[in-house]
Amino acid sequence: MRHVKSWAVLAALLMVLPALGQPANTLTVSGCWIRATPDGGAAYFVIHNGGDKDATLMSADIDAYGMAMLHQTKMVNGMMHMAEADSVPVPAHGEVAFAPGAYHVMLMDPKKAATIGSTATLTLGFKGGAFLKSSCPIKGPDATSAN
Repeated sequence: MRHVKSWAVLAALLMVLPALGQPANTLTVSGCWIRATPDGGAAYFVIHNGGDKDATLMSADIDAYGMAMLHQTKMVNGMMHMAEADSVPVPAHGEVAFAPGAYHVMLMDPKKAATIGSTATLTLGFKGGAFLKSSCPIKGPDATSAN
């Protein structure tokens, strides 16, 4: 009987734990692409949050690069500035676009020379432990969009 109670408690915990954080199935990523340069580049994509709770992007990793950092470009005193972002809020039932001149993932330390037309895997980490993966085509330094 003692084991039955233990299993019942474990089952109840497993049902409650997802409610503590943003469930991964409410978050999706689309339109990922990478603008590669000889010494790094940038990744762009859109994060969609179909859930009822806000989510917070905490990290990004791209398998083809040794370093990936969340960055934001914004206008400050009439000049464009780029700064590292510790996190990026993704509103409930909303989306956040990572695009040239806005949020982006700054890529440095390529593991090998970028091959235009190949792909790299993006992994996004969210507060609460959810992760998303996306395959991203690698484009040249003159690319301005995924197309």
